[in-house]
Parts: sequence; structure tokens; C-alpha cells
Amino acid sequence: MRQPLFNYGISLLLALAAAPAFAQVGTVKGKVLDPDGNPVADAVVTVKPAEGRGIAFTTKSKKNGTYLQLTSQTSGPWILAVAREGFEAWQTADPVVVPIGGDPVTIDVKLVRAVPRPDAAQLARAAQFTGATSQLLAADAAAKAGDQAGAREKLAAAAVTFADIVAKEPENAKAHYNLAFVYDRQQDWERAAASYKKAAELDPAMVDASVGATAAYINARQLPKALEIGEAANAAHPGDARIETLLALALYNSARYAEAGVLYEKQRVALPENPEPYYYLGLIALNENRPADSLALLEKFVTMRATANPSYVKNAEDVIAVLEKRTPPTR
Repeated sequence: MRQPLFNYGISLLLALAAAPAFAQVGTVKGKVLDPDGNPVADAVVTVKPAEGRGIAFTTKSKKNGTYLQLTSQTSGPWILAVAREGFEAWQTADPVVVPIGGDPVTIDVKLVRAVPRPDAAQLARAAQFTGATSQLLAADAAAKAGDQAGAREKLAAAAVTFADIVAKEPENAKAHYNLAFVYDRQQDWERAAASYKKAAELDPAMVDASVGATAAYINARQLPKALEIGEAANAAHPGDARIETLLALALYNSARYAEAGVLYEKQRVALPENPEPYYYLGLIALNENRPADSLALLEKFVTMRATANPSYVKNAEDVIAVLEKRTPPTR
């Protein structure tokens, strides 16, 4: 017996109603990670039409960084975009086709941390720093060209600018260092030493600041402070020849000859072509009443006169003459 026609309509409606909803859409899933591979939660994941028309779909990544987003009843193409505070915005380089009712498209995303953008005030300070550095370099160029008045003028201008920067940015180690460098060029040893010391305190990795502070305190005849800075720097940066040389000089000038001798001997062995250790080791031997050692070391130093400090050579020859009981040679 034939069934009424309307029963076919009922069967069709029931069949349509029973079809799973997800079969009519596409699916995009994946993970959102940071540069170290750790999951990023609460990242906004947007699936939007590549042509810029139609509905965009948005979700957020879970605590474990995973996300899942259904698309509409079209294969796209789609653009996947991810945004999260603290990271650069990300999106697929090319449109993605998402099959309707097919397997999910998996797209894992590794975000890049955002680089803070400088504001107008920061840009102005950077320009001021660059300008002051240019003044300092111009002062050096003027000095090399024999224009001492021009060099002094440019150094003074650089000092004013760097002092202004330091006042505005007291934690700016580079500004303190450059200000110290200006004072150093002006032979204002006490202010140079204080500024170098501040730079070293703000940035302990800035070895040049510790070197500058030690040298400036020696020039300022403040040996206890030179020793304090030099010993701390030598402990923090073992093996740095510049620090060892300055510390040895501070120890020698403080009559701590044995300690100075250890450092000078280390340098003599490491750099036998460097004349300075021979000079100070010769004077240390003289102070320790070892005339034969002193004579041998100072004679060795004098043979290196081409690379030695001329005033040291003169002093060494005078000491040699006394040790040999003869008159210094005529020059």
C-alpha cells in the first residue's frame, strides 16, 4: 500500500534536523605560545574573511594556550589573527582555506614580545644625549687639530648637557659615564672620579667606568678611594689588565710594595713586551733593598726605551747610575 506523500516531507524534515551542526562549518584550532614555547592564555584569536567582507569569529586561548574556533558555512579563504597585550600582533601571511565539515585546520602561533615604543619625551632625551656626545667627539677632534680653545668650549658645552641629562635621569649610567669622561678631559679628577663611580654602581658590568674611577682617584691623590674601587673592580672583573695595572699603581703609591709586585709580576709574565712592569718591579726591588734585582729590572726597562714613558726612562737611568755609582749618560 502506498504511503501518503506528506510522510516523505516529514521524513525529510526529520533527516535535516538530525544532521550534526558542526558538519556545516569549518574548524580552526591550535596553540598560542610565547617566544620560549610557554602557553599564552587569553590571547584574542580572530578568524576573519580574507576579502574583508562577511562575519569575523573571535575566541580566546585557554590557560594551556589552546584555542578552537568554528567558521561559517563557507570554506573562506580566512585570515587568522592573534592579539595579546605585551606581544606584537600576529596574523597568517596567506589566506587559509578551511574545509566545510572536514578535519580541523591546525595553526599553532608563536608570538613575539612587543618592543616598547618610545614616547616624545624619550625621543627628545635621546636626541639630547646624541647631541652632547657629538659635542664631546667634536672636542676631541678639536684637541687633536691643535684647537685647544675650541676643545675647551665644546667640552664645557658637553658638560652642561650631560649634567642636565643626569639631573633628569639619575639612573642613566651612560650619561654619568659620559659626564665623567668630560670631567676627565678637563682634568677635574674629583668630579670625574665621582661620576665614574656612580656609573659603575648603576651598571657593574660597565668595566670602563671602574677603570676610569680608579684612574681618576689616583690622579686626585685619593689613594684609599682608588684602592677601594680598584680592589672591588679586580674582584668583579678578574684578569682585566687595565684594572690590574691601576690597582698595582695605587698599591705602589700606598707603599704596599709586596702586593703591587704580585700584580706587576703577573703582567710582566703575561705581556713581556710591555715595559712598565719592569720599571715598577725595579723600583719595588729598590724599596725592598734588593739592589741587584733592581739594577737588572731597570736596565731591562731602559733597553725598551722606544716604547717606554720618557720620564720613566730618565728616572730609571738616574737610579741605575746611583746603583752603579756612576753619572747618568749624556743625552
